[in-house]
Amino acid sequence: CSKPYIDVLVSPIVSRKEVRRLELSWKVEVVEPGDWVGLFLGEPRSLGSGKPLFWSYVNQTEGWIDTALQENRTLPDPHYFPRCTAYWAAYWHKNDTLPVAKSCLGTNPRWMEESQHIIKDLSLLDTFLPGTHDSGSFHLSFGPYRPNRYNKYVYTQDESIMEQLIHGARYLDLRISQKKGKWWLNHGVFRIHPLEYILMDIKEFLRHTKEIIVLDFHRFPKGKTPFHTEAKTPALHQDVSDLLIYGNNYG
Repeated sequence: CSKPYIDVLVSPIVSRKEVRRLELSWKVEVVEPGDWVGLFLGEPRSLGSGKPLFWSYVNQTEGWIDTALQENRTLPDPHYFPRCTAYWAAYWHKNDTLPVAKSCLGTNPRWMEESQHIIKDLSLLDTFLPGTHDSGSFHLSFGPYRPNRYNKYVYTQDESIMEQLIHGARYLDLRISQKKGKWWLNHGVFRIHPLEYILMDIKEFLRHTKEIIVLDFHRFPKGKTPFHTEAKTPALHQDVSDLLIYGNNYG
């Protein structure tokens, strides 16, 4: 039988009233009458160790539920070891004093290093790397806002590149353009962030970890000079040249 689990998730849905809503997802072998799930502020070590911020009875072996609570977004200094945030989820049987399963909303900045004994002999073709769509098109949302055409269709992420890496992304989808000699990250024809700032985050993360990141530069929607033909891109070389391994089809 599989081990029971429960997770805390952050919803990507944004509205005028809410942002970063917390959800619970669980899976167990058997559901007993009175089983319930809860969201806690801090680790629930036993039944009386803390009052849940949210709880609900469950009647199925797996599923998810919206807590209607929002994560309080903060931007702490970058950290390069796994850690839990304040939010924890737990699955309980009715009369038990200890949870059947629990987990925290946490980070995964070193999952490759920690899984080295499993993945060290795999080729890229044999791996499934977590990544982010249009990684550079991020907008940090600290509170609800009214969606408009720009932030609804141009922004695709609400975590910075550093945050994406710290949470475990190892494939970055970077769409770029050049304007007056300066490289930008784009979504379509819209310029979002200067490339140099993104490379600073990538370099800082790699300096503190032993992870591998796949950088996929493509699209080139604005500007006539293809990124990969400029002598292996001086701008890129200047920032992270000592950390790069180029693909076989480069140049």
